[in-house]
Amino acid sequence: MSMTKIGTAGIKCPKCGGNQFLQGNTPEMEDQISCISCGNFFSLQLEIDKMAKAFKIRTAEILGKELD
Repeated sequence: MSMTKIGTAGIKCPKCGGNQFLQGNTPEMEDQISCISCGNFFSLQLEIDKMAKAFKIRTAEILGKELD
């Protein structure tokens, strides 16, 4: 069986595209990350969910069918 690398995923700041972050260190802020470049705060889980949705759509396009 051969495998082909089709790409990688990385989280980028939705405001500036930065890729270095600080994560909250309290339970209330655990899901919040702050972009080092611009200071934008956003939800880590929301960005992961967006990436998962985009991955699912792209995989369906490649396979030629909708995935549930």
